Amino acid sequence: MGSKVENSEFIVAVWHGSKRPSWQIVIDDLMDYLKATSPRPVIGVAVDAVHAGLTAAYQRGGRQLTVLPLFTAPGGHVTDDIDQTMSAFSAEHPQVTLRRVPTLLELPAVREAIIDVLDSASI
Repeated sequence: MGSKVENSEFIVAVWHGSKRPSWQIVIDDLMDYLKATSPRPVIGVAVDAVHAGLTAAYQRGGRQLTVLPLFTAPGGHVTDDIDQTMSAFSAEHPQVTLRRVPTLLELPAVREAIIDVLDSASI
């Protein structure tokens, strides 16, 4: 899964998933953008593969892992699936620092971007 980078920070982006091709295009575009612009390596996984994503980052030398939940708000997938998987992974790998950033609508910049879009739209 790529080259090993010791003591590195990684981003593990997590999404819900959809069978719709239009949804996948948006996620693929976002992942391409994150990988091109982030100074940290980025791994993207569906919510049912969070442990695999964390493991892939760890195997590549990641010891500071930031989970980016691409969810609008902290519902069951975030508070149950992601957070519980992170707890289990942390118990398995106590030398790894894990953190989860807020969901999208918890981020002030996203809220401001929504207002900007509404202000510039012809409604």
